[in-house]
Amino acid sequence: MVLFFIFLSLSLVWPTIVADPSLSKCRFAKEFSTEDLVTSPSKREQFIALAMEYEGRFNQPSVGYNGPSGHTYDSHLIDYRTGELQTSFNANPLGEIYVKAGNESVNSETRIIDILTRKISTYEKFRETYPGYGGYMPWVTVNDTGIHPTRGYQNPYQCPSLDNGELIWALYLTYNVLNDRGYGALGKRYKSQFDTMIKYGKMMFYEGNGIVSGKIIIKNASATPFPDNYAPQGSYSLDDPYEGELFTVFLDLFANWGSNESDRDAMWIEKRSQLASVDYETPRGPITV
Repeated sequence: MVLFFIFLSLSLVWPTIVADPSLSKCRFAKEFSTEDLVTSPSKREQFIALAMEYEGRFNQPSVGYNGPSGHTYDSHLIDYRTGELQTSFNANPLGEIYVKAGNESVNSETRIIDILTRKISTYEKFRETYPGYGGYMPWVTVNDTGIHPTRGYQNPYQCPSLDNGELIWALYLTYNVLNDRGYGALGKRYKSQFDTMIKYGKMMFYEGNGIVSGKIIIKNASATPFPDNYAPQGSYSLDDPYEGELFTVFLDLFANWGSNESDRDAMWIEKRSQLASVDYETPRGPITV
């Protein structure tokens, strides 16, 4: 899932690689061996080119994202006989920065910037409409007018930290790449979104004693964030060393801990019980991970 936003970086900064026409079919992976990818630079380039080409075909309005809002769809039902799309599903936070690279005619830099402009406008509208979310995203419905929390994330309003931990690093990558490519004004808007999440993340999700809430209740989604507006939803916390660690790393690096360094360390102590080494067996012997 984190790979979704890696395509943005690839599409803006990686040199164009032309796919071998003889391999241009969606089940191209069988044409490559592990040995090819390990030892042959040209094979690796062809594999990347094909992967980006077919991923890029998904990046179309009404397929991968909603055109007017620029917001990504979570998934679609499809007719397996015809390949035609049927129902589109709601989007979750970790799919939001989803600009896939591919054929230059489909995904030019101009088009990518247009999509990113639409996306950040949608984020800004959501922040204005629901300031109580502090820049964070619930699962949302997507349509031409923008995004709104799904019914399952209303009454009460709720917000997950795990999914947003992935979105946060997508935003970080996005504004840095935009700045590097000379799109400073657009990059500034993405950084504003990132900075808003820095400002309120600890207030909203950190319970104390090393515990980071996995999901919170927002008592008033229309209010500017304040501490008493948030409460944990149940006992779910980010004590895992896997997906949930992305949000913990974010809090560690960017939240304002002041003199409470012990709380900062406590987040990592809280995870220790979940850590266990495992030997992964390979032809060349075990690797401890």
